[in-house]
Amino acid sequence: MAKTVKELLDQARGFHRHLQDFYTKCESSTDSDRMQMLSDYMARHEEALEKALADYESDAEERILNTSLQFSPGDAISSCFEAIQVSPDMQVEDVLRIGLDMDEALVRFYRQVAEDAACEDVRNLFAHLMEHEEREKRLTVRSTMELEQL
Repeated sequence: MAKTVKELLDQARGFHRHLQDFYTKCESSTDSDRMQMLSDYMARHEEALEKALADYESDAEERILNTSLQFSPGDAISSCFEAIQVSPDMQVEDVLRIGLDMDEALVRFYRQVAEDAACEDVRNLFAHLMEHEEREKRLTVRSTMELEQL
């Protein structure tokens, strides 16, 4: 089924919203100060990424947003949340691993769109989003390493 760029961006924003919800649940399910700090930081980070996508979408050219792609990258980024369970005994490492796995799913999604899009503007957009997500992933690892030193 064909989807527009706007629909794919909405799907990516939904991904960030789901991940933010995951971190919020992690924060409220634990008494660990470290886990609460990590979860709060990660939830705010995902909220900022969702807002950045919304800002891009509101400023983007309509012709790009309305570009229809003749393939569908599937619902892999939406369905990857189905297997995640939040439990009170989760450790910081568990939450970080899940977050990085989720980030990698989004990178794969962006990569697939960038590689398969016929329109150069769409390819460039999703390649840029993929690079941005990879930078954010590295930042997350660095930030959580700093958190562990506290």
